[in-house]
Amino acid sequence: MNQRNDFKIVSSETVYSNPWMSVSELKITRNGQPGIYGVVHRQDSVSVIVRDDKQRVLFLKQYRFPTDGISWELPMGGIEEGELPVNAAARELREETGVDGVELNYLGMFYPVPGLTSQIVYVFAAEATESQLDGNLKDVDEIVDRQFVHYSKISDWIQSQRITDGFTICSIMIASLS
Repeated sequence: MNQRNDFKIVSSETVYSNPWMSVSELKITRNGQPGIYGVVHRQDSVSVIVRDDKQRVLFLKQYRFPTDGISWELPMGGIEEGELPVNAAARELREETGVDGVELNYLGMFYPVPGLTSQIVYVFAAEATESQLDGNLKDVDEIVDRQFVHYSKISDWIQSQRITDGFTICSIMIASLS
């Protein structure tokens, strides 16, 4: 069997668009049968695991409007057009934590929702200390708090649903395998 399952795009129409995403409706045939497929287009993203010398990882506490709740997440954000993932990681780290000029190590990538979007998330690691964090943050409206969490407590935070963000959980898993 063909791995692509004989998908053929008959037509594509953008049915929704804003500065952060767009949605296309594709008329397709699959194995000769007509159908439709919705695809969400989002810019690729980066996440950064910030480790310190005390075996801790930095998490940012943010309010998220779509879920009307608080989310503990890694520093992350979108890759701007023409920007390399490593440069986006450095920019997001600087904007969200104030940490600048540290070495970023590429750990891997993942597709967060491959049945819905082709978006890629690139995962990086950086070493930083609490003293390197800037109290005057550019993205201050997004971030409510930040906290270093010891490696041994991260799985507890996930199991207790304190960390529920999928990008963060996948990034932590990639880091644990590196």
